[in-house]
Amino acid sequence: MNVGAGQIIFVALLAAALLAAFVMYFRIKALNRRLEAAVAYRTRELEEQTQAAISAARAKSDFWAKMSHEIRTPMNTITGLTELILRKGVSSETLDCVADIRRAGVSLLGIINDILDFSEIESGKMDIVFAEYRFASLINDVVASTRMRLMENPLDFITDIDCSIPGDLAGDEARIRQVLMNLLSNAIKYTKAGCVTFTAALDGAPENGQAKLIFKVADTGIGIREEDMGRLFGDFVQLDSHKNRGVKGTGLGLAIARSLCRGMGGDITVKSVYGAGSVFTATISQRVLNLDPVASVKDAQAKHVLAYESQELYAGSLERSLKALGVRYFMARDRRAFSWALGEAAYTHVLANSELLDEARGILNAMTAETKTRPALIFMNNYGDAAVTGHAIVMPVNSISIAGILNDTYETSGRYDEDMASAPDESAPSAASLFEIDGLDVKRAIQAIGGSEQSYRELLEVFCEDAAEQLDILQEVPDDKNMRFFIIRVHALKSAAASVGAFSLSEEAARLEGAARRGDLAAIRDELDHFRETLIRLAESIKRLS
Repeated sequence: MNVGAGQIIFVALLAAALLAAFVMYFRIKALNRRLEAAVAYRTRELEEQTQAAISAARAKSDFWAKMSHEIRTPMNTITGLTELILRKGVSSETLDCVADIRRAGVSLLGIINDILDFSEIESGKMDIVFAEYRFASLINDVVASTRMRLMENPLDFITDIDCSIPGDLAGDEARIRQVLMNLLSNAIKYTKAGCVTFTAALDGAPENGQAKLIFKVADTGIGIREEDMGRLFGDFVQLDSHKNRGVKGTGLGLAIARSLCRGMGGDITVKSVYGAGSVFTATISQRVLNLDPVASVKDAQAKHVLAYESQELYAGSLERSLKALGVRYFMARDRRAFSWALGEAAYTHVLANSELLDEARGILNAMTAETKTRPALIFMNNYGDAAVTGHAIVMPVNSISIAGILNDTYETSGRYDEDMASAPDESAPSAASLFEIDGLDVKRAIQAIGGSEQSYRELLEVFCEDAAEQLDILQEVPDDKNMRFFIIRVHALKSAAASVGAFSLSEEAARLEGAARRGDLAAIRDELDHFRETLIRLAESIKRLS
């Protein structure tokens, strides 16, 4: 009886436990269903909100892209019309106003272009266009454009180009140029004194038909605070705004540049010390068409180069380039070493900066009279220096420009014939035959920038823009208040004119600059009108070419 009662109690307790478990199970199941329903509802809500945000962002980007296109057309018209007005004989006050309008228009166009690029990137419409191009042409274009931007900024500009980079590549040349010009422009804007260094190199040997290019832009500018590094590549960001109050820009350039690099299989990184400068590194992957190097010297071992450069920065860059090209060389950094080296060995080429223009010619003329042999004399001109007779390359030099000039100069068995060196290569089209403009030595100008006609045409375009901006200051003889500004502008025009081969105009500018520095108002008055008319006439001839 007791055993039976115990069993009944056990069964009852078990049944109660099972019932409680079943009740708990169904309650949990019901709760799970409610939670799943709530999660599903919230997920749908989040998806809808996300889709709405994406649609809104796309609509915003499409709006900005459309508006940028719509605004850019009338802005181009405005800037074009202001250029026409600047050429007319209107009053000085009117010219000042028109010049201000043009400067504002050009600035606004730059902002519009940044917004358009950024909108295309945000909306996923930014296409990377693959096409074949010459790496040397890209570098020559970038260096020439940077030199123009440095005309009024007293900075040293150093270029180091890895001569082993393949010369023929496939990729989006225009976008690479945009990235590099953004980095170089920023370096110039934020550097008050010192130097800007531009390097291009290979990251290892090409593999599977692809080459990874590394571009570095280093400056001795203001640098970036450590706490600002995280915001550097943000949208519409301009760091240290109090210190950089006078620096123009939308704050979109670096964001666009990084997006473009990532679209080309690379990235942009930065290292900086606040107050000491920054180094921006852009990596980009490109398809290799052939492995022929961008710069090489024919019969390199037969070349023996004597190089003279007194400035440490430029001497180091020159020596690295000569060494990489595999030519024998002696680097002289003072006049005594240069004179000693000339008497100690036979050289096929002499590279000398403008300091030794007359001295080097005198020494070589004496050697020629005595030995009947003469090395090829090549002058490394500072940008904007007056042209010299014979062979010349424009600073900063690099492996591409050095290889080009060493290959172009005629020499055999240590003998050099000036007339033969000057003779054109009948198998190649003459640069001067491509187009002719009265007042320009087209052939010499193209040779000076590395032989690229495309680079020269772009240089002419920049020259015309710069000339239009300077016309207002050339309206009348400056007073004491404006004299310093007048000297700066005329000096810039002197450099720009020489760079495009307008050597006569450059000499006129040099005379104007000299008169201004002496305070000789009568001489300025005599020269100014003719100089201005010549400048306008040349700019109009260049514009008709395009």
